[in-house]
Amino acid sequence: MAEYVMKDNSMSLLKNGYKTDGDNKPDYTGNAKVGGVDMKASIWINKTKDGKTQLRGNFQEKDGGKTPF
Repeated sequence: MAEYVMKDNSMSLLKNGYKTDGDNKPDYTGNAKVGGVDMKASIWINKTKDGKTQLRGNFQEKDGGKTPF
């Protein structure tokens, strides 16, 4: 089976199995490649005041710093 190579400016996320109700951990985590740099990606699912679903996320360099989750 061929090894998957992530394309630039893309990401792949999976549901975070370590998240529990009420904690601050992201709902989805995974990998991304942004501008040729391998990154960690995180997404949180929230509700707006109007009740609409809102997705918020961030990227962190894979080799930089501690994992926030």
